[in-house]
Amino acid sequence: MRSATFPPAHPAPVAIPDNWLRTARVPGRSEPAYARRSAVPSPGDWLLALYYTAALFGFGLVSFMPSMLGTQSRPISIGYHVLILVAGLTVLLTRPTPFRARRSLGFAAFAVFWILYSARMINDLLIRDMVMARPKEMYWTMAFGVCVIPALTFFETLKPDEYATQLRVVWIFLILTCVAAIVVDLPHLTSRDGRLAGNDTFNPIDLGHIGVSLAVLGICALVRKKAPLLRNVIPSALAALLGLAVMLLAGSRSPLVALIVSLCVIVATHIKQRRIVLIVAIILVGIALLPYAVDNLTSAGGSLVGRVNYLQSRSNVQSDIRSTLWGYAWQHFLERPVFGTSIDLPEGGYPHNILLEAFLSTGAAGGGLVLFMMVHGLIRSYWLIRQDERRMWLALFYMQYLVLGLFSGALYDNWMFWCLYAAVISSTESLKRGRRGVRRR
Repeated sequence: MRSATFPPAHPAPVAIPDNWLRTARVPGRSEPAYARRSAVPSPGDWLLALYYTAALFGFGLVSFMPSMLGTQSRPISIGYHVLILVAGLTVLLTRPTPFRARRSLGFAAFAVFWILYSARMINDLLIRDMVMARPKEMYWTMAFGVCVIPALTFFETLKPDEYATQLRVVWIFLILTCVAAIVVDLPHLTSRDGRLAGNDTFNPIDLGHIGVSLAVLGICALVRKKAPLLRNVIPSALAALLGLAVMLLAGSRSPLVALIVSLCVIVATHIKQRRIVLIVAIILVGIALLPYAVDNLTSAGGSLVGRVNYLQSRSNVQSDIRSTLWGYAWQHFLERPVFGTSIDLPEGGYPHNILLEAFLSTGAAGGGLVLFMMVHGLIRSYWLIRQDERRMWLALFYMQYLVLGLFSGALYDNWMFWCLYAAVISSTESLKRGRRGVRRR
């Protein structure tokens, strides 16, 4: 006869770990659940993916709308930034997610740096009322509306299903931006020094990096294990070629450096794959044909080969404007290494290097924090590539836009670096938390 307490009237609930989707296995299948086709994304998943992608890559696509519609660019740009700000605040206030990433060392460095930088902005823009290179309200709106608040949303932890939806939307945005650049700019190639010049709010450097991002996405899809030929390999290869064409026609040097860095990381992390042999062969052929292809593509005067060869002369390097600005920034930092000098260079403008700019504006403490975040992000990105192939594109994007930050842009408008750093930290924290959950089981 069974006892009165067996079975229990109210059995204890079974604890289901947060990472069940990543670790669960189905009998008869060897791959984890995330490797199989997931459920259809909900409208909320699509809206969230649309926000994150628009915060990263939306400005490039929006910047071509004035040319297509025949309107002024300023109202559309302001409307885009306001929309991203409102959407970011909505995500921060309504999305019920764990705050694990906000208890990490990476978030602490991010928060402390922006406290220091905010103090510098208050001092220069309000107390000292310095003459600035740009309108003063632009520093506040760009720093907090475009960089800080969106980056805080990227510290939120995404679920595995949401990464898949995110990737689909990223594909759409990058392809549309590259197609828009070619449609709008290609007829005017000769009059624009043989380059895809972008537009008055989206310069050739940014456009070239959009091309690199699309090429990196295509290459990431090519190196995936057991990728279907017709559904994956061929479309990915075509998208990668489109991205490379935009990068070459943009005629800027930092996208080329970022592409080389990304390719080296992909080869280093997939050296044991058989498919990597084919990809390396394609890359070698591309390198061999690159000088001829680029010279012919941009023979109207904006040759990328010419811009690279220009720096082979030491005198040209010394007279290059960026080298001059970097020297000014470092000199002013040495004059006041503790607190820094100002947001902008006293000579006017910014150094086009966010690391030197951090030392210039916030001294050794702020510069050290930015240097830490750069190295920390690289380490986390490499770990992310080795641990989760699905998120390799995210880690490579961080590396790419770190290169952009070292050659162009300012601290207060380089939202790609801040948002992607936050995304890498959030992704690695969620994976580590999932691993600890598995071990506890």
